[in-house]
Amino acid sequence: MKRLTPLLLLFACGSDPAPVAPDPFASLEASLTQQMRDAGIVGMAAARITNGEVAWTKPFGFADYEARKQVTVDTPFMIASISKTFVSIVLAKTATDLDAPIDAAFGGPMRDPDAPDTVITPRMLATHTSGLIDDWITLGAESTEGDHPGTLESFARDYWTAAHFGNAPGTRRTYSNAGFGVLGAFVELAAHETLPALTARHILEPLHMTESGWHLSDFDESTLAVPYNGALNDGLIRYKHEGYRFYSATSMRTSIRDLAVFLATVTRRGVAPDGTRIYDEAIATKFETVQLPALDEDQALVWYYETINGKKYLGHTGSALGFSALMFFDPATKNGAILITNSDLFIRGRLGDREISKVLYTMTGEILEY
Repeated sequence: MKRLTPLLLLFACGSDPAPVAPDPFASLEASLTQQMRDAGIVGMAAARITNGEVAWTKPFGFADYEARKQVTVDTPFMIASISKTFVSIVLAKTATDLDAPIDAAFGGPMRDPDAPDTVITPRMLATHTSGLIDDWITLGAESTEGDHPGTLESFARDYWTAAHFGNAPGTRRTYSNAGFGVLGAFVELAAHETLPALTARHILEPLHMTESGWHLSDFDESTLAVPYNGALNDGLIRYKHEGYRFYSATSMRTSIRDLAVFLATVTRRGVAPDGTRIYDEAIATKFETVQLPALDEDQALVWYYETINGKKYLGHTGSALGFSALMFFDPATKNGAILITNSDLFIRGRLGDREISKVLYTMTGEILEY
């Protein structure tokens, strides 16, 4: 008599296979996939933080459309201005007095030439109230294919002219990428250490963020999400990877796996999911507290509040050639959402297609409320 194998014996006895648990995020993934297709987004990655824990990460679409290379949870995306939140931690951990003049770090007066008696402080730079404005012609010239060879300090000193101040320091909030280039230089000079080294020591290494860095030289370029302009259904323009002399404002690249751990740590007020503390409660309070309510009721220390679906969340957005990103959370519930893409929907929105940029907020709102 022929013996039944254990597998055949199982079926011969009429036993059913163990049921497969339903995917709790299936409906969210289906909705995001459809919206992504409708908007013509090439690739993206998303994450949900629930009560301070990474509950879900998901890749969608293509990191490299021409090569049909799909996004994975380890694909590094440029997160543009969300990079500033990394600077926030380094600044808060290394600056002893956020209201002291930045002069000492630079070895001489760093004042608005038209207001030489008014000091400029790290807090002003971190809240966009220094008076510095973005001169996009100059900033465009500070952008290069590949890593920019210049330093943050050289950028700060070269950019510091009367023409680049639009308001008297401390009188108005005007969002300034250039100001964050100067802030990055201040951090380096005050700490006597480079921003990449400080970021690695205070954030990347303790959080085990292995797919994150400030410069293209930190990566195998073939692993990066390729930046795209346009939409899949209307034609695409493939951009080159760029570097910036003011890189502290915009150049962090990171994967959704890494960034989810970063945001979870922030929702837990500096304590990583594995229990490692990277900053203290006092710093967490600065990130969550509006700094200059008379000038802006939503601007905390680097981080800011934005209303999504009628509710205020704390976080930051990011926009650059070929990339759009959002990262927000509720400090009370410790729930958060991240959406990073290699499509420049925010830029298309600023150029007139307002509906397309709203898609990013719609998707982020769905993740936040799921």
